Amino acid sequence: MVEIKRKSVIPVYGIAVVWVLYCLVFPLYRTWHFIALACITALTYAVLVKNFPDKTEMIEISEEKDGFLEKDF
Repeated sequence: MVEIKRKSVIPVYGIAVVWVLYCLVFPLYRTWHFIALACITALTYAVLVKNFPDKTEMIEISEEKDGFLEKDF
């Protein structure tokens, strides 16, 4: 048995939504605008990663005749 962790894509989608909404509401023509957006992005990612953890799957492994391992999905 092999344990495989699959990361959630929801934090990435959340970051995309934050960027789109921020760019629609606020201009990005000064340095502090980018710094503020970077801080909001980091905070969003941290919150979403905590709320949507990785999924863990157990997969059986069988050996073929020539010695290579094959994953049974």
